Amino acid sequence: MTLPQSRADPRRVRLLLAHPIRSSLARKQPAPASRPACPSIGKSPPTPYHDTIDLKHLAHYENERSFSTIIGMLKLDRDRPSVPSTNRRADILDAAARCFARLGFHQTSMQQICAEAGMSAGNLYRYFPSKEAIIAGIAERDRTEVGQHFASIDVSADFFSVLEGMAQHYFAERTDEQIGLCLEIATESRRNPDVARIHQDFDTEVHARLIAMLQAAAARGEVSKTADYDAIATMLMVIVDGVWNRRVANPSFEPRTLVPLFMDLVRHMLKPTSSERS
Repeated sequence: MTLPQSRADPRRVRLLLAHPIRSSLARKQPAPASRPACPSIGKSPPTPYHDTIDLKHLAHYENERSFSTIIGMLKLDRDRPSVPSTNRRADILDAAARCFARLGFHQTSMQQICAEAGMSAGNLYRYFPSKEAIIAGIAERDRTEVGQHFASIDVSADFFSVLEGMAQHYFAERTDEQIGLCLEIATESRRNPDVARIHQDFDTEVHARLIAMLQAAAARGEVSKTADYDAIATMLMVIVDGVWNRRVANPSFEPRTLVPLFMDLVRHMLKPTSSERS
């Protein structure tokens, strides 16, 4: 039994022939004087041979093109990040930090942060739902960076040498922008519960690490074993806070000049007692 041969829709064929690429698939053949009727249908196709297309070739082309289109769409979907980029989040935090350092948290608008970051508001909101979330993100990042710095300290090294290096870094090497931002975060922690939690965690972590450093130094006999390490760690943090506030209040203030005096105070607080020296 001979199955009927499918015929192309004349309107479809004419549209395909009009396409500059697909028209190259058209098979140009001289039309014979007469054509036999299709044996299974009993009548001739409605279009002459020279206007028909090699439908088998065209079907192959269409399948190839559709497959390429699907693969391209899948590739685009694969390459499109399903979650915000970590680096882009960092870029936004950096831009916001610059704005906050110049203007303060509450004087900075989301539009200003968008302009500083070079992105639209709609795109920024994909990463942070609000300005408060950006502030919390900066506070958390600052806490993480300071924690990593403390974790990298060799507590087995000479305590006073390590502390002097830390004083140089936190007194003088941190930029005015970083110092101003730290003070803004401390102020914001009184209003924003999320920032307050992060700031308290940060304060507790620094305090605990200072006590660990003091205890290790005492075990090596470098400082007094009977000193109140909790109170001394608190005093060290108070001094740093005071230096930062002085830097903001007086731009001409030179904090490096205080490092030797700071170290003298620390040595006095941690001086072993007469009984410990004997």
